Amino acid sequence: MNESMEEAFGELIRQVSSLRKEVKAIRKSINDERKPCYSNQEVMEMFGVATQTIKKWRDTGAIGFSLVGNTYLYSKEDIAKFLEGTHYDSFESPSDYRKSLSR
Repeated sequence: MNESMEEAFGELIRQVSSLRKEVKAIRKSINDERKPCYSNQEVMEMFGVATQTIKKWRDTGAIGFSLVGNTYLYSKEDIAKFLEGTHYDSFESPSDYRKSLSR
């Protein structure tokens, strides 16, 4: 093979690799949409927190869950309610922020 063919082949390999990654991401996205619930590990990864944090959220009632055997499961609704409960609206100005602190 000459040099230009080797370069073209290398580029083709890179493009196929890139396509594989894109297909994998699309499949994950489709599966996530269909997924009815998430495990402890998935919620930990979703929020970037430790097991102890998830346990604290459960124990304090901050996040809803289902317990199936020894497995904690979190529905999309559980996660959405948790996010709504911890959500703060943006402020129009810095003075609005300061006012919110004095409440």
